[in-house]
Amino acid sequence: MSDYTTTAEALDAIQSLVPLMVEKGIVTPSTKMERKDYGKWVLWCHGSNAKDQFGGFGCLHFTGESLEALVSEARVHIMALPSPEKAAIARFQSKIAKAVDEGRDDGIPDEYTAPVSAVVHTIHENLLEGPKAAAE
Repeated sequence: MSDYTTTAEALDAIQSLVPLMVEKGIVTPSTKMERKDYGKWVLWCHGSNAKDQFGGFGCLHFTGESLEALVSEARVHIMALPSPEKAAIARFQSKIAKAVDEGRDDGIPDEYTAPVSAVVHTIHENLLEGPKAAAE
């Protein structure tokens, strides 16, 4: 059973997730709720570019008895997403690391891959410490 007393309340609650997704860089965010035949609620959060943040197909789904609990769970999950800037840096780091791995798989000598690996390591350290701390 939902903890909301009206459909309008429930819709307002799930729509409140959209601005949070926008803050995290999700393009064309949307939410949807469903009541399944077996009595559980399903809350969906979608975004056209959300594959990296949400994984898989660019959507999140939460299933449970209480729609209010699902909205709360979704809110916590969305708030924990990295900022658009950190997400972009993480994607960049992943692509560089993949290029190094592919180079090694293709037999490229370490003299070429080691400097790039050092860059990946530096990016990783900057993400952990923050750019200002790393520059000091």
